[in-house]
Amino acid sequence: MREERRVSGKFVEWLFATARGAPVSIRLRGAGLDLDQPASDYPAELLPGWLQLLSSALHPDQRSGEALRLTGFAAAQGRQTNGRSLQQVMTDLPSKLEMVGNFFDVSVNTHGEHCYVAHFDDVNSLPTFFLGVLQGVTSASTQQPYQVVWKPEGLSGARYEVTVR
Repeated sequence: MREERRVSGKFVEWLFATARGAPVSIRLRGAGLDLDQPASDYPAELLPGWLQLLSSALHPDQRSGEALRLTGFAAAQGRQTNGRSLQQVMTDLPSKLEMVGNFFDVSVNTHGEHCYVAHFDDVNSLPTFFLGVLQGVTSASTQQPYQVVWKPEGLSGARYEVTVR
């Protein structure tokens, strides 16, 4: 029997904290996320729809992918990476993302002195959201990334390359 894919309730509470009390919270409740009565975890399949609702409310003038990227960037930008090297940020990334849930695995490999490759085995239809997350967590490191790009990998995974000058 296969384990059900779940998203941590703490991650959902943190990610959707700005929606509490906002008009989008009513739409989220209709989609199965009651921000006033958080659960310990949620089915991972619900996360993409909730993030679509949130990102479209936060960035109504942007296309869906860009709105998701901006939402991921804003959520991750304040994740206490100030003063840490990019190597530290990228090395800690898999363990930090464990709080998200059991629906995907993340690994990071170093390719030379200034290139890191993060493999997400299942981005749950949210590759641009996780692109924004990586851009956000790396943006406050002591080494500014030259670029962060993503490419599809396998059926549902993604490869994110973080390259510095």
